[in-house]
Amino acid sequence: MTEDTKIHNPKPTLEQRKEQRKRVLYDWLLVDYSTVFSAENPIPLEVRKVKKALQKCLPENINKSDLKYALNWYSFRRNYLQAILEKTHRVNLKGEPVSEITDEDRIKAQVEIDNSHKLQKQYDEQKIVNSFKAKSKCVLDDWLYQQYPTVFNFTNPIPLAIGISRELMSQLPETVSLADFKTIMEWYCNRLPYHEAMLKHSHRINLQGELDGKVKDNDRKLAQDRFNNAQRKQGNSTKSQLKTESYTEIAVEPEPIEITEPMQPKPIEVTEPVQPTEEVKPKKLVLKRKVVEPTAEAIIEPTAEVTPVKSEPATVKVSNSNVAIAKGLKVTLVIEPASIPIIDSTGKKTVTFSIQVANTDIKVTTTINSKSYRKVINSIEELGADGCNAILQGAMKKYGVIEDAGLVVQPKKAAVAVSEPAVESEAA
Repeated sequence: MTEDTKIHNPKPTLEQRKEQRKRVLYDWLLVDYSTVFSAENPIPLEVRKVKKALQKCLPENINKSDLKYALNWYSFRRNYLQAILEKTHRVNLKGEPVSEITDEDRIKAQVEIDNSHKLQKQYDEQKIVNSFKAKSKCVLDDWLYQQYPTVFNFTNPIPLAIGISRELMSQLPETVSLADFKTIMEWYCNRLPYHEAMLKHSHRINLQGELDGKVKDNDRKLAQDRFNNAQRKQGNSTKSQLKTESYTEIAVEPEPIEITEPMQPKPIEVTEPVQPTEEVKPKKLVLKRKVVEPTAEAIIEPTAEVTPVKSEPATVKVSNSNVAIAKGLKVTLVIEPASIPIIDSTGKKTVTFSIQVANTDIKVTTTINSKSYRKVINSIEELGADGCNAILQGAMKKYGVIEDAGLVVQPKKAAVAVSEPAVESEAA
């Protein structure tokens, strides 16, 4: 792609995407094809056939790119994916059932719904973080750090006097609300550096920077407990990070041997190769408690010029067998609802049971949340064992054990009730 093409065809902005959806969906499809397209109660579509049919009757202000984007956005909305779980057939542009929704389609829809929930949760968490940063900037950076630089310090805090918050409440700027002030002060006094300051300093200070009361033994003990808990959590996080990095470091580039002055060996006549001297002998590379000995390439031939020897990076050797390496194994099981055991989960956080794959010797064990388990049992009782499907998804990190498992129940609907209109249309 040339520079001119990049300039003339920039990536659409968020506002341009919204305008595309408005032109295609709200101004055209939801109006002219209201029996098939619905914003609140969508119907599963045979997307390819619908797309081809719509391309033949595009309005002047809509192109194929707009249509493609709008259909993709419409078919990945959460209520559309939920319709795939509930309905039994897809329809064409006339609203006629044309193909049956398979279990694979339902599983994919369920995965997309789960992913959308995760993305929404991440978005909400990031929104909270951004809101907290804005509050912190308004209270600390724009007010306390500037007006009281000797009292408030982010990296080297000093224990604050008792009642200093009430004194500051009477001086709140117009840009700072009382709720934001309380939130930031609570966060400031519960940080690890502040607990450490409570252990180091013997006195507190007021807003004028003067000593105002001693740090009591009870406060010092409470700070010690909180300091230990914070350090323990931070240490576990660091150990977990180091453990992860130890698995990801496969190849390490050793430091090259530096020779300040090139050595010119004198020509000698020998029948056996001369071993390298101590100055040019490559160092032993220690990698994860394994010593890599110098290779045979380090031997110097007679009358050859001596050059710095660079060791090759140590890599993990993989056998030449026909075996591929996978990062993980995801498992999806369709379970007969009537075969799910009834377990008393009162007062338990999790429920563990075994699953036998029909007509095989394969047997696995899984553990699910008790609340989800009770919800599944209640759904089976309401829908009946013959009126629903139970689907279990998880990861098999150890053979015979499915971890991080989730169990859902999906209702069945008789295919005859949906296929009757198609028979009538053909008879007509």
